[in-house]
Amino acid sequence: MSARPNQFEQFLISFEKLRSVAGEPKRLASFYAERIVRDPSTKLAAADALHLASAKSAGAAMATLDIRLAEAAAAYGVAVVEMG
Repeated sequence: MSARPNQFEQFLISFEKLRSVAGEPKRLASFYAERIVRDPSTKLAAADALHLASAKSAGAAMATLDIRLAEAAAAYGVAVVEMG
């Protein structure tokens, strides 16, 4: 294994950071989720908005095969890890 993590390893590291979020960051995620789900340009379902908001509030990257979610992530400044 190389010393520099590949994209998938970086995603796993980001996911672990996301899982460890507690307290104030959760309120921040709720704020982002409400803002994102009400943004008509994203056309995201509430669950997708929550996933995106959680990643944004944790400063984490996300992985998705959903093109709409990936585009919304880019628009909100969240990195998307390619899966394939």
